[in-house]
Amino acid sequence: MTNQSTSTTAQHSPRFLLSALASAALLTCLQAQAESLPEVKVQATSTPAAELTQPNIEQAQQTVRQTPGGASVVDSESFRDGRVSTLSDALGYTTGVFIQPRFGAEEARLSIRGSGLQRTFHGRGVRVTQDVIPVNLADGSFDFQALEALSTQHIDVFRGANAFGLGSATLGGAINYVSETGATAPRFGARVEMGSFGYLRSAVQVATKQENWDAYALLSQFRQDGFRDHSKQEGDKFIGNVGITINPDVATRFFVASVRSNSELPGSLTLAQALSYPEQANPANFAAHQRRDLNLDRLSNRTVIKTGTGAVTVNTYVSAKHLFHPIFEVIEQDNRDWGAQVQWSVDHTLAGLPSETTVGVGYSKGITDNLNRQNVGGQPVGAARDKSRQTADNQDYFLENRTTVLPGLQTVAGLQLQQAMRQYSGFNVGATPQQFFFRKDYDQLSPRLGLIKTFADNSQIYGNYSGSFEPPSFGELGVSGGTAAFTTNNRAQEAQSVELGYRGRNSNWVWDTTVYYAQIKDELMATVIPGTALSSTFNAPNTTRAGLELGWSYTTGPWTVRNSTLINHFRFDSDPDFGNNRIAGAPSAATRIALDRKLDYGIKATVAVEAATSTWVDHKNTTTAPGYGIVNAKLSGPLNPQTDWFVDARNLDDKPYIATTGVVRQFAAGSAQFLPGDGRSVFVGVNYRMK
Repeated sequence: MTNQSTSTTAQHSPRFLLSALASAALLTCLQAQAESLPEVKVQATSTPAAELTQPNIEQAQQTVRQTPGGASVVDSESFRDGRVSTLSDALGYTTGVFIQPRFGAEEARLSIRGSGLQRTFHGRGVRVTQDVIPVNLADGSFDFQALEALSTQHIDVFRGANAFGLGSATLGGAINYVSETGATAPRFGARVEMGSFGYLRSAVQVATKQENWDAYALLSQFRQDGFRDHSKQEGDKFIGNVGITINPDVATRFFVASVRSNSELPGSLTLAQALSYPEQANPANFAAHQRRDLNLDRLSNRTVIKTGTGAVTVNTYVSAKHLFHPIFEVIEQDNRDWGAQVQWSVDHTLAGLPSETTVGVGYSKGITDNLNRQNVGGQPVGAARDKSRQTADNQDYFLENRTTVLPGLQTVAGLQLQQAMRQYSGFNVGATPQQFFFRKDYDQLSPRLGLIKTFADNSQIYGNYSGSFEPPSFGELGVSGGTAAFTTNNRAQEAQSVELGYRGRNSNWVWDTTVYYAQIKDELMATVIPGTALSSTFNAPNTTRAGLELGWSYTTGPWTVRNSTLINHFRFDSDPDFGNNRIAGAPSAATRIALDRKLDYGIKATVAVEAATSTWVDHKNTTTAPGYGIVNAKLSGPLNPQTDWFVDARNLDDKPYIATTGVVRQFAAGSAQFLPGDGRSVFVGVNYRMK
């Protein structure tokens, strides 16, 4: 049930269908609620704001166990014993997540189940949230610099349609950074990291917990010269929240984030350059002073109201971002985003069976004022190339039911309706100077049906069928480049996916294994235009994704082995241009394996290997980036009960390798599409926490 048109009026039949389903479900819930009222146990004790408004790691793990598909919880303690600079530092061992920094930077290629493979810069295809509040702009794109791993108590990763509860129906799912609170964080903390390439990172945090309120705040600073020329980065971030218990059944929490980030962009190299002298910058990037600088401020609130057998949750947010981005042109943008989501969850019985139903509605809107100028030495003094206003508008409705049909057997069924609008109005010189306007409307009803079987040893098998839907971002409509062609006919990307998995733990083993297959219609593919730094996006009529997501660890005595492996089989499906070729942008296999050994005095030693097979650079499958394997090592331990230290060494044999690449239709000999990984580096750090 899909409608995409250039008219200003979208077809509303999916909305009526979902409204009818929601009304029926709500009526059932209310009737069941009335029947079950005698069994309700009223608690007289007060519930702290932290418990209602910010799920702790135990609650997050329980949510995973109620998810009929790939999902993980990453405890922040698992990565605080080493350098914490990039998303790869925090999520590198997370099952099902492929992430590779471009040049030791916060920006990276992030992909889950083949989402956003064409992106080595600000991401798409995954919904990224901070405390459930979207980090994504309303058009779907997001900035990695907006996140701060040091402020988190845990990170939740929901792959594919398992992110329904976060309002996501993307192919890749969602990643939710969950902040510390005054009830969970130490009263005071300080951290310093320093090391190779002029790297320096520091953070100070404070927290307090009172009878009816708690507060938390973290200020971090980050500087590095970078392994490569013209790759200097610096950033300052403030993350904070205040939670208030209004009464035993009502709590609210206010969140604030402020980010200042400046990054030089060294650009891609030829393969010969990247392997022989990886420290160099692309001469064109250096001459044009290419960089990406942004300021971001965000304020949000979550309010939870308990309703006896359920709860109502209201999330609201507003954010403002300024971007200064000299690349092929100097791009300046001022963005304002705002939105809200309301969810009602209720426990009841359905046909005499224990059941829970959740109904939700969400709205988001973003307005971006964009100005492109000719790049004159990286300064905004050139002739105007593009001046426009870009407006994105989204409405989401979802309905989900969980029912325990037998002891240890649970079904999960859901529907999500998404409606999106993209509107552009402005002046663009392009090949032919013109005033330009378009409005595109998209909508899609995405189903979900899953099953979870829990065995006596608490291990689980699960299966899931789901739909996904992703309307184009403005970058995929070709409206940000003065010389780029407008591609306003791009359709939304749709997919149907199935998955099957097995997870559990015992005294020695922990495991999480998922296999999945997806058929994608009109996949949004962005490729670099030959001879330029521009990208152009097209719809690939039919593509497929098949893969294995494997995560496991084994502990015996003082030894632990940890592994995260991805097997990817991503192809075009009888494409008129690419046939059944492999889709470029991701290796067919990637793995990280670490061996930990606990030593005396609480010291832990780790040796780790990170490896990947070769990666296609072009969809014509003529050229690959070579595979690689690098060795890392780490020592960590306590100085005293309040202070920890670490020494973190990367790429010990100083091996030149290709971390990631651009993606093109067909590779041209000598083309600069390769991004080298960092050379040998050593980082040391000290972390102090006062309970």
